[in-house]
Amino acid sequence: MATQATTLNTALQNSPVNFYNTTAPGSPYGTTFSATSTLLLANDIAPEIIESFPKTFTDIAFMLSLPQESTKNLEFQWPEMPYLVAPLVAGAGGAGGASPQVYGLTAATVGFVGLNDKVLFPSGVQGVVTAISGNNITVTSYNSAALPALAAGAILGNRGPATADGVSDIPYVMRAQIAGFNNILEDVGPVALRFDPKEMRQWELSGTTDYVTKQMKAVNQRFLIGLNQTIWMSRYGRTTLTGSQTATATSGILEQQANNGVPNLTCTPATFVDVMRNVIFDTALTGSSERVVFAPRRILNLIGTAQKADKVRYTPADSRWDLDIYEYEFYGHKLILVPTDQWEDVGSYGNIMRNQVVMLNKSDLKLRHLDGFPIIHQKYELLNRDNANPGNLFNFKLMYWTGNVGVQLERAWATGRFTVNF
Repeated sequence: MATQATTLNTALQNSPVNFYNTTAPGSPYGTTFSATSTLLLANDIAPEIIESFPKTFTDIAFMLSLPQESTKNLEFQWPEMPYLVAPLVAGAGGAGGASPQVYGLTAATVGFVGLNDKVLFPSGVQGVVTAISGNNITVTSYNSAALPALAAGAILGNRGPATADGVSDIPYVMRAQIAGFNNILEDVGPVALRFDPKEMRQWELSGTTDYVTKQMKAVNQRFLIGLNQTIWMSRYGRTTLTGSQTATATSGILEQQANNGVPNLTCTPATFVDVMRNVIFDTALTGSSERVVFAPRRILNLIGTAQKADKVRYTPADSRWDLDIYEYEFYGHKLILVPTDQWEDVGSYGNIMRNQVVMLNKSDLKLRHLDGFPIIHQKYELLNRDNANPGNLFNFKLMYWTGNVGVQLERAWATGRFTVNF
């Protein structure tokens, strides 16, 4: 092809083939200003695709570092023995007066008292239960003292049986109540990515970025987003999918807290740490404990600012991803601070979790999975359909992540939940 001649004018740009009029195909600048494109130019594209979304799963990594338990069934149960002494709640109550006096209890609590039990009134006066009839108990005082009035809803403490020298009879026997809890496994995924074999090879040979690698990583991260929300937010039940399959839903951490009467305490940044410490002491079963506090980083910063104890790096033995966990100790209680960056993801959580805090005992949280089926499972294969149709040429590479999980939150009543309003 012949060469083209243009007049040389050093005072002007080299129109029409200068930098501003000729661009690479697909150039945003060239598209905007209708410049001429040529395959002889290439766009300057950064080789690494930048992930501009929350992608830290420290809370999931921490949970997976705890002991996991497999199940032999989709449904699993665990028994708990609650407090051995339950308060006696006044129903009709009583007016009080000269000993003995009859007091009405609620039907739900009258079964927790027996003959000769020593009871404690709100005023500190004590007496002995000498008769039980229906929901009514007869109380006899010590030293023939007058007995106080008992308003509806008031609480009587119960020491247990009183006896004396020479008494050979046992008025009643006891057995501790056992509370049964249950949950069910939930399937998560599959989150899948497909590449036709030649398509993948083309991206590997001619791609200008790490497109294939980032797409594979995105599948994993999308699965973890779903797993994260399942563990925290899922509510027990079942539904029917589009193919008429029955799908179960596990009871997540938040629902188990709510079912056990855990209140969501509203705080301000100035009051949060004090409120949290009160909950720790209110729910302490022993003189020391190891609590895990899950919250976004802006809230964990409030604890770090208020806490005067030394900060120590904490790393679970089985570390995964990018753990960023710290722990504090005060008055025998240890706090492990675990950031929940995913709660800031509006796409998966909306705005309902960005100011939330969940606190629980480290040893009480267990993630369950069906024996032989791990919580997280990844598969990568060349899907060959020749057996179904020997003449079928449309094989492809498929990678997908799937899993199953069930949450077992023991002693859920001894946990805490807070909303910090900024």
